Amino acid sequence: MSSPESHASTPRARGAVLLAVVFLAGALAGAAVDRVWVVTHMLGAFRSAGLVIGEGRRSPNSPEGERRLASTIPDQFVRLHLTPHQDSVLSAIALRRRP
Repeated sequence: MSSPESHASTPRARGAVLLAVVFLAGALAGAAVDRVWVVTHMLGAFRSAGLVIGEGRRSPNSPEGERRLASTIPDQFVRLHLTPHQDSVLSAIALRRRP
C-alpha cells in the first residue's frame, strides 16, 4: 500500500501552485488595467482626431470637410506614405467608387 505522505502535498508542490496562482492573478489584473488604459486613451485619441466610433470614418464637421473627404483616398492608405503618383492613382479609384 502507499504511505499517507504520498497523497499529501509537499511544501514544494504547494509553493509551486501558489506561485502559479499569484502569477495568473497578476496577469489577469495587468491585462484588465492595460485594457482600461488603452480604451480610455484610444477613445480620447479618436475623439480628438474627429473619428466617430462605430462608423470607422471621419465625421465631416463642415461642407469643406465633406468635399475633402470625397476627394481624398481613405485614411488607411494615407498612413502608407505613398508617392504622389500612387496617391493620384488611388484618388482616381476612390472617386470612381464613391456614391
